[in-house]
Amino acid sequence: SVTHAERALAEATTLLDVMKVRDGAAALKAVAATARYGLQFQNQAAAFKLKAERKAGEMLAAIPRQHPRDSNPHVRAERGPVVVPRSTEYQQALAEARLGKQTADRWQKLASVPEDAFATFVETSEEITTTALLRLAPNPPKEYKRVHIPVNPSKTRAASSERRETLHRMASEG
Repeated sequence: SVTHAERALAEATTLLDVMKVRDGAAALKAVAATARYGLQFQNQAAAFKLKAERKAGEMLAAIPRQHPRDSNPHVRAERGPVVVPRSTEYQQALAEARLGKQTADRWQKLASVPEDAFATFVETSEEITTTALLRLAPNPPKEYKRVHIPVNPSKTRAASSERRETLHRMASEG
């Protein structure tokens, strides 16, 4: 029942627990669509699935992504001079949950949508989808600017030289 699922999500304290609840909601949504239970029932399942993904995203966002300052980020293999990078706590959590980085990033982006905006989205959407909710997520600042450097095919050598100069200038300004 919905109340049981909501209680399970509220009581979930680990990423794996939240993922189990989320997987159940995803299965329910798929059954609702296949059995043609109607858009309202599908939307209820989709909204619950998104709630679970948002909670998982919040949990993931709280996990440190870097090694503690006092620890060595590399581990020596038992034999030979091979040095293997040690996993961060975040990488370990993804591996334990068998969760891809892209999915983890998407769930964190879903979690970044303010609660009031999420509630309004659920109440007013004709069809509740992950893609539609992602459009409401704030955009993080871009680290790199995409620059368009026009190329004139008839002057490829000159254009190549010009492009190289532009890139060098941009890098030195940088």
